[in-house]
Amino acid sequence: MRLLLVLLAVIVLAEGRVAYWDLPFCKMCKDVVGQLKGHVEGGVSGLTQFATKFCGSVPLIGGMCKSMIADNMEKIAAELKSNVATEKICIHMQMCW
Repeated sequence: MRLLLVLLAVIVLAEGRVAYWDLPFCKMCKDVVGQLKGHVEGGVSGLTQFATKFCGSVPLIGGMCKSMIADNMEKIAAELKSNVATEKICIHMQMCW
């Protein structure tokens, strides 16, 4: 899945249309991470449970959303506990530029 995203990003960059492709994935990331902020006390398992439910409600890219969360949950949890800004977390996950 990541290989496909990287390939897509390279193609988009080559065409000079970065802004059009960055926004949907960046917005999805910021939405998920923003919602997770209210569930930090539940620990990694609580965050994972909430994120899975949240991603299940995202049309078309729900699978990517779940994969993004699964691959980064430990880091997301640590950064949320450290009060790192939502956008910075998404930049660290390479979902926003």
